[in-house]
Amino acid sequence: MNGKIPLAPTKTPRPEPVEIKSLNITIKKKAAPEPILKPTMARSSFENVQMPEEPLRNGTASGRMKTTKHKTRLLLADDHEILLEALRQLLGKNFDVVGCASNGEELVTMAQRYKPDVFVVDINMPGLNGLKAIERIRALGLEPRPVFLTVLDDGKLVLKAFEAGGGIVGYVLKNSAGNELTIAIQEVLAGRSYISPRITSGVLHECLHRVQQLPEGLTNRQAEVLTLIAQGKTMKEVASVLNISTRTAEAHKYQMMQQLGMKTCAQLIQFAVHEGLAPTNSAPMSFGASEQAWPPSEPLRNYP
Repeated sequence: MNGKIPLAPTKTPRPEPVEIKSLNITIKKKAAPEPILKPTMARSSFENVQMPEEPLRNGTASGRMKTTKHKTRLLLADDHEILLEALRQLLGKNFDVVGCASNGEELVTMAQRYKPDVFVVDINMPGLNGLKAIERIRALGLEPRPVFLTVLDDGKLVLKAFEAGGGIVGYVLKNSAGNELTIAIQEVLAGRSYISPRITSGVLHECLHRVQQLPEGLTNRQAEVLTLIAQGKTMKEVASVLNISTRTAEAHKYQMMQQLGMKTCAQLIQFAVHEGLAPTNSAPMSFGASEQAWPPSEPLRNYP
């Protein structure tokens, strides 16, 4: 046999069987995130909300809110072109000058067109003066706030300006300091009146004088008629002095008698003496038929 010893075949040992037990493994899926619900509001809630120019930082707005600043609108009136142009340039630095008028008629027309916040008006102008122009503007339903710029420092004229302007008025002299006109404009805008300090004493004196002359609610014209009657003048003379008709003078007298509850001219004169409208030595005089003319045979009318 070729000298080789036959080897027994080797058997590779089999691995013992391993019992594999099934694993009960549960794989959990990651839950999907819940949707984030955004709050909703009615559209109308945001319609009038004004957002800041820049986003909020630390709870506060870093930018300013958008605002529209209203510039005060002025209407000027003066019959001197050089002064009118100077005023336009001076006031145009701080205000919006919407127009310039050279007389009262133009002022009324421009007032209806532009409807300014403040009027800067000269009093002495050709044709319709500043006072009458403001009165006409008020009669049209507008509410002007005038600043009268004038050379006239008469206390009586200041009071007429207040009557024409409806109470809120500025009254500035043309020879005042430059910033005084601006102060007057700001005062009337705030609902207050302004009078140049140089004429304040004259205005107070005129106010006291008027209080003394207008007892029991009499008008200026009635006080003038009563003073002349107490001085012994006839009704014809009263009419001549006041440049009115005799019939108008009589009407004023009868209206005073009715208002004061008096029946004769003697009572009327005594009242005038008591109120300081006539000297104490004034003596009642006979007025003939006029003494018995109350009540009058014709109805009374209101006269200026």
